[in-house]
Amino acid sequence: VGVMFVFGVTGINTIAVIMAGWASRNKFAMFGAIRSAAMLISYEVPMALAIAGIILLSGSMSFNGIVEAQQIPFILTQPIAFLVYMICATAEMSRAPFDMIEAESELGGGYHTEYSGMKFAILQISEFMAPIVQSTLCVVLFLGGFNGPGFLPGILWLSIKIVLVLFVLIWTRATWPRLRVDQIMELAWKYLLPLSLLNILLVATEMTIFDVTQLTSLWTMAIINWATLLIIFAILSFFKNYNKKMIQQKY
Repeated sequence: VGVMFVFGVTGINTIAVIMAGWASRNKFAMFGAIRSAAMLISYEVPMALAIAGIILLSGSMSFNGIVEAQQIPFILTQPIAFLVYMICATAEMSRAPFDMIEAESELGGGYHTEYSGMKFAILQISEFMAPIVQSTLCVVLFLGGFNGPGFLPGILWLSIKIVLVLFVLIWTRATWPRLRVDQIMELAWKYLLPLSLLNILLVATEMTIFDVTQLTSLWTMAIINWATLLIIFAILSFFKNYNKKMIQQKY
């Protein structure tokens, strides 16, 4: 039950954020803690549903079983789950563009406004250790873990993949501007939750049609799921441009 245990433990950070905001005796810090708790709880739902697709396809909740089940990486067979997981993981870490706790323009630094010294260091260490943990989980769940060509040992392949995912997370932090609170909550409930449910439906349907132990079937699943993701992007882009034109015509 490795998956259940790890994600159960990482979900406790919501309590830590609330306690840190409450203990600082500062209303702005408490506002930041409440906003962050709402965001963390909201994004845990689509994240768990995205992982459910991985468990379905691998037939195991063990990390070793999930890695061994990846004849091809699950990022290819389940791109929708990977997209949902990475967005939710970024939100769970409260990193940009989801860093509502540290919205300097609104909260003056968030839950650690009144903290300094070692207390501040503990909060910062937890924030900067989280990407390493999430990158490791992402590599194990979607990128084949220690699997790789035989000319390098598995531990090196695992380390290389973790560094690449960390690079993407840091790149995202330095590129995207902070979202508003309503945009963050809307993204979780209106977009990521339906996408994660759609991924479960796709995977379950494909498992009844194809023999997922065959490599040919897995590549067929990958083509279908990537095509579905591209169609979803096209539909969302169309409606976004349509709404923009309607607003321009109105005003």
